[in-house]
Amino acid sequence: MPELVLQQGVNGYSGTYDTMLREAKSNTSYGSATSLSADKDDDGGANQVLLRFDNLFGLESGRIPTGAHITEATLTLQTTNTGGGAILHQMLTSWDETDTWTSLDGGIQADGTEAAAAADLAIGYQSSLRASTFDVTESLQAWANGADNYGWVFLGQNRDGWDFSSSESGFAPILTIKYTLDTPPPDDTNVAPVATDDTSSTDQNVPVTIPVLSNDTDANNDLLSVSDVADPGHGTAVLNPDGSITYTPDTGFLGDDSFSYTVSDSQGGTDTASVLINVSAATTPPDTPFTGTVAATTETPSVAGSGDVADDPAIWVNRADPSKSVVIGTDKGGSDGGLYVYDLQGNVIHHIATGTAQNNVDVRYGFNLGGKIVDLVGASNTSKDTIDFWTVDPDTRELTAVGNVPTGLSIYGFAMSHSADGTYYAYTTEQDGTLRQFELDGSSGTVKGTAVRTLEVGSQSEGMVVDDETGAFYVSEENVGLWRYSADPASGSSRTLVDPVGKGHLTADVEGLSIYYGQNGTGYLIASSQGDDRYAVYDRGSNAYLGSFKIGAGNGFDAVTGTDGLDVTNAGLGPLYPNGLFVVHDHDNTGSSTSNYKFVDWADVAGLGNLITDTTHRPWDLAL
Repeated sequence: MPELVLQQGVNGYSGTYDTMLREAKSNTSYGSATSLSADKDDDGGANQVLLRFDNLFGLESGRIPTGAHITEATLTLQTTNTGGGAILHQMLTSWDETDTWTSLDGGIQADGTEAAAAADLAIGYQSSLRASTFDVTESLQAWANGADNYGWVFLGQNRDGWDFSSSESGFAPILTIKYTLDTPPPDDTNVAPVATDDTSSTDQNVPVTIPVLSNDTDANNDLLSVSDVADPGHGTAVLNPDGSITYTPDTGFLGDDSFSYTVSDSQGGTDTASVLINVSAATTPPDTPFTGTVAATTETPSVAGSGDVADDPAIWVNRADPSKSVVIGTDKGGSDGGLYVYDLQGNVIHHIATGTAQNNVDVRYGFNLGGKIVDLVGASNTSKDTIDFWTVDPDTRELTAVGNVPTGLSIYGFAMSHSADGTYYAYTTEQDGTLRQFELDGSSGTVKGTAVRTLEVGSQSEGMVVDDETGAFYVSEENVGLWRYSADPASGSSRTLVDPVGKGHLTADVEGLSIYYGQNGTGYLIASSQGDDRYAVYDRGSNAYLGSFKIGAGNGFDAVTGTDGLDVTNAGLGPLYPNGLFVVHDHDNTGSSTSNYKFVDWADVAGLGNLITDTTHRPWDLAL
């Protein structure tokens, strides 16, 4: 079923218009406001909101054919101040963002002339600062049937005003429309074909042929052909007589590459789609996957508080003195929550009591913050639904807060990445499977973020990691399996299932993920298989399953169970961990009612499956 998702500034869309009419400031225009308020105040303080999405219908690519049947349409709005909701009426007259309360004759009346008398939607009280989705199918069907689209007016329900983000903000309104064409269009009406993005994979130096037309459609049932193929960035793409395209990677190239192609019907209609190809190092999976058990070499104190309040660790490597590297662990204990900084003996050397639940943490190096190059720590704040950021002082190893980014989600999982073009991104999920990607900017001296992509993974997802060299973006859908996307926000929702739950390698929940980096694209993807207390290891390039291991009792430490988050580094960290370090969350620390973090020598893990130990490749010097 075709689906159209429209949000200002995303995928080239720029047709959202909104403003606010204020009775108290009747001659002021609010077309550039970042937050809008609907408020019913009979004492001269009423606020009304106007919102419209243009360019919805037509025969052009990226629009809905006139006369389509709208099966579902939703409007997603980010609440910025809780309040009494609003009633939506279709506008019947034109307006623009420069209009004011006065220019529209004393605000909008739902009188059947300015706005429809019957409401299309009543939004109740909004009690939390999050994104909420509302059904606007009735409005969209009316416009699809030919009614003029002047958008909606939001009339406040009471004096307790409700505020939400505008198209000028980082969380612009989102309109999602699903539709069908119940009957083909008339013979004399041509509807452009619909090209759908493709994904594929191949080994290093090996061509692959992609049947790109197999998932493209045409409402007129016209014969489709490929009329143009753009050049990929790291290889060649050749059109074959049958309409397929053969991609050949450049010699030695590893990572994600892409190209676009144009599909044409026989009537002049065209559409464009992209093809994403993952090129990986050729790896022959072992005849028998390895198994085994290692023991922790040290552990942290139990995280203060009752129950499983630890969750996710991140390793920061000290460039000047690797032996003074640290592990940063989250404390999701609500009002007692925060971050702990541990030295390599597991001792607490810094504690930040944020008073909020910090759930997941990640680190990236070389971020430009107000002209100063810093190492950046980010963590999901599930109390405030923000991403919180700190810098690491390389001398004291203490953290300094440098900003936070509202997410518009009931935040859950979190990760960061540093792309090949130098851009830093943050990724967040909420428990229903919604995933949002933010581009980070530190030019002002504090970290700010702009939403650049929203995906629907499908169900509860928390663990995420990005391979900064290849651009592969991995997501754990806890009861389904391990997915690979592209970290490029322009790649959309294309994905590949790396390994499903319940097929022998992963037992629900699939949780934490991390990358072990080696030279020339070698290394490993490691996933927490929480249901059987194991860690699954995959080849970093091909994602072939290599084996699994446990952390059992030994060296005076208890066995690890129920791991949420984990992290690994290939860097040699001085005499304690000269071969690299693997760190995990332990749900049940023996002798305590709370959880903690366990440290494992990477050499012990590598010895189980003849895995590499490569300390030459450094996380701050990745081959981007």
